Amino acid sequence: FLVLVALGSGVGVLAAQYHGHGSADGVRQVTAQGILLSLACCLPLIGLMVWQAPALLALASHDPQLVSQGAPFLAVVAVSILCPAITIPFESSLRATGVVLLPAVLGMACIPLNALLNYLLIFGAGPIPAMGVLGSALGTLLVRGLHLLVLVGLCYLRHLPARVGRADWRRALQRTPLRHFMQIAVPLLVHDVLWALGMIVYNLVFARSGVTALAAFSQLGVIESVLICAFVGCSVACSTLLGQSLGNGQLQVAWQQARTLLIACLVLALGGGLLLCWGSGAIAHWSTRLQGEALDFYRYGLQVLGLTLSIRILNMVGIVGVLRSGADTRATIVIDLVGMWLVGLPLAAAGILYAQWPFYLLYLIPVLQELIKLLMTLWRIRQRYWLRNLVLVATHS
Repeated sequence: FLVLVALGSGVGVLAAQYHGHGSADGVRQVTAQGILLSLACCLPLIGLMVWQAPALLALASHDPQLVSQGAPFLAVVAVSILCPAITIPFESSLRATGVVLLPAVLGMACIPLNALLNYLLIFGAGPIPAMGVLGSALGTLLVRGLHLLVLVGLCYLRHLPARVGRADWRRALQRTPLRHFMQIAVPLLVHDVLWALGMIVYNLVFARSGVTALAAFSQLGVIESVLICAFVGCSVACSTLLGQSLGNGQLQVAWQQARTLLIACLVLALGGGLLLCWGSGAIAHWSTRLQGEALDFYRYGLQVLGLTLSIRILNMVGIVGVLRSGADTRATIVIDLVGMWLVGLPLAAAGILYAQWPFYLLYLIPVLQELIKLLMTLWRIRQRYWLRNLVLVATHS
């Protein structure tokens, strides 16, 4: 899924600029490239998971019951990955061209439908037999397949910008356009993988701090994810607006838009953060079953999260919304390498494994990491290297 999201980001960046440039052919071309590369990346892994499901599960557990029930589940879910491999590039292209309501409504509709189908197929109802673990996989496959059919069908029925024709598939495979797309998508993939690996290592490191601290840290991660998701739309909107201005050659307009959007997101994040800090006690009471010292850690973390939410949001909007709009992805890789891998993770490892810092100090390490990233992000934005018309770059390459 990291691969699919990275390729989808590449589609979004280029589609927004082609749309701003007025090139409908370019939008369809990058959509086709995203789909083809997503399928090329997924098919070998899907084949491996289908034909070697028991062997793969045996790497995680020697429990024969887990392997026997999990192997069919893994095989069916693997096949279902073909659907997001197509829908993610389509959705990225639609959002980049201003069609945001359709993918949002379909995505929200799939959530309760997935839950309902999973329930019916797992436990059975009326003529539907109870299938257990396999029913969960089949429910996911059916919902993803339906999502794909409805999304693609509406794209063609309503003649939306993302619809791809025969000529677009041929252009997508030409050497120069394909190389240009890969130059955008591969650094995005590297950035997302490094970030995901960093989060995994963070959890492994905090696991050594004790069960109490790990429980609080894990619960805070859920709250932080919810808050971040609430601002993801701001980043996507920022990237789309800036990409369209850049593709139209309006570099000064894009610069002014970036400043305005960053200030607007800062105000929203400050308001949300202050509410979180003020209501930390009530939120802690209603959102967790932690008790004793773990609950104290959790409440403290909510207060710190509220006070520093604006830093995290500015980083997300600055990196995903501003720098990525002009494909300044190598800079974002350096920012994450420095912030997470050279500052945050080494400090956390040293504080837990050697200095044995208390949770109250450990939870400030990600804050320091985000502060360093923010300084680097704002400095990079001010350098204006991201103010690039990628359509002209593709034309001249």
